[in-house]
Amino acid sequence: MMKKILVLLFALFSILGNAQIIDVLQGHIGTAIFPPTESINFQTGKPDNIYGAFAPAQTLGVGGTKFITDKIQVNGTIEIMNTFKDHYNLFSQKTSLNLKYNFIAPDIYRFSPYLIGGGNYSYLILDQSGFVREYVPPGDYDGENYVDIEQITYRESDYTFFGPAYGWNIGAGLDVNVFEVVSVFGEFSYNTIYTTRSSLQNNITSYNKSDMTYTSLNFGVRLYLY
Repeated sequence: MMKKILVLLFALFSILGNAQIIDVLQGHIGTAIFPPTESINFQTGKPDNIYGAFAPAQTLGVGGTKFITDKIQVNGTIEIMNTFKDHYNLFSQKTSLNLKYNFIAPDIYRFSPYLIGGGNYSYLILDQSGFVREYVPPGDYDGENYVDIEQITYRESDYTFFGPAYGWNIGAGLDVNVFEVVSVFGEFSYNTIYTTRSSLQNNITSYNKSDMTYTSLNFGVRLYLY
């Protein structure tokens, strides 16, 4: 299903290219890395950062670029991502609008480093299932009537949280010309999604205290249409 969506989006960007609305058509694959820890809160049994400790996620995306000058471009991308950890599955569809600056004109020179940054709008689906977690509280923690508590077990029903959120991203990369109208690129970026300010947070506000952040490393191909 995800691949079919990307094929349709790639076709859409191709139509925009044929209409000379965009100058460059691109596609990429990559990996997103999330914070390594969740910061479990023993009073709720849930993570203060629900977006931590996810497995590395595969990313797939398509996009287009419009040249403003020979070094400055407006770049738009649509990217999907899916990842998981114990009791949770996360799906994200992110649309980004970026400003890209190449230090050397990318359609003339073989190697062209660049900076890129902009805003994004995401739709997130977060599934929680089979939530059972055991926690050993600190030694000085006492329960009701000062009874010593050695272990706490939390159980919760299955839920699906979903909603839109906005954010920003910034990164750097390298364009490498392979043929006259084809180049490959590698790009590293840092991404923030303001989930604590979104409708998604309304479902998990009692325990989550962090926005969604991750770093990504993408590799792709650009096709120059002019």
